[in-house]
Amino acid sequence: MKSFLFRSCFFVVLLCVYMGVQNTHAYVLSTNSVGTPLRWATPASPTFYTNWQNSSTLSYSQIFTAFTNAFQRWKYTGSAAIDFEYYQGTSVNSWGYDGHNSIFFASQSAQKMGSSTLGVTYVFSSSGTIVETDVEFNDERFTFTTNATDSSQFGSGAQVFLENVATHEFGHAYGLGHSAALQSTMVFLENRAQAKPSCDDITGIGAAYPLSSYSSARGTIVGSIDLSGTGVFGAHISAISKTRGTVVASTISQTNGSFTLTKLEPGDYYLLVEPFATVAPISSLCGGS
Repeated sequence: MKSFLFRSCFFVVLLCVYMGVQNTHAYVLSTNSVGTPLRWATPASPTFYTNWQNSSTLSYSQIFTAFTNAFQRWKYTGSAAIDFEYYQGTSVNSWGYDGHNSIFFASQSAQKMGSSTLGVTYVFSSSGTIVETDVEFNDERFTFTTNATDSSQFGSGAQVFLENVATHEFGHAYGLGHSAALQSTMVFLENRAQAKPSCDDITGIGAAYPLSSYSSARGTIVGSIDLSGTGVFGAHISAISKTRGTVVASTISQTNGSFTLTKLEPGDYYLLVEPFATVAPISSLCGGS
């Protein structure tokens, strides 16, 4: 059974536009080229403009419900101080730094995606502050539905539950990167039940936009992954709650092997360390480079 990938692209807006694949931090947060986590300025309440027209025959109201549901799942995690404004029409159809956070479908745009890519989020930032994000959904290769049982990975062919993809992509829009935790909304492969953020996602969005009532009783695990005395870069570290029996946070080790897991609820944890992914998915996620 073929699995289908999400992709994300990150840009730094200075005097010119820079494009690159970024390093990753806990849960996993997206960063710019010097390692600064990407976040909206506070209060984090971006306004999104959507072109609802699509080739999947979904109606105006179906698109409105799917996308606002996805945004609300991030807003109401109980861990993060974030909000959003949402407008829907027919005008936007491309990504590019223009001061508008645009959401649109590939069938309405001249900008296309690869045949195995469900969606792409473009993030523009300046000195670590997100200034714009645009999201494109690949309705030319996939048929998006409102059926939560549809999934490209589990035998439904090209039919995919739109809210699975929307929640994932909107996580990128708030600054979350790809995770290797299989239960995570931000895992790099589409999966059933992905529309609902996991413990890992809730911890991550809370780390990016901490809500004081959530953060006051949270702890941190700091460590380093070494191999024969040399720090290991790119190891995937998962914190598994002994009480819950599930991954509640994950991160990628830095170039010197160090890692930090923050916003953890009190308790005992097992740490699982493994390679982030095989070469093929990493190559796909990084645009083949």
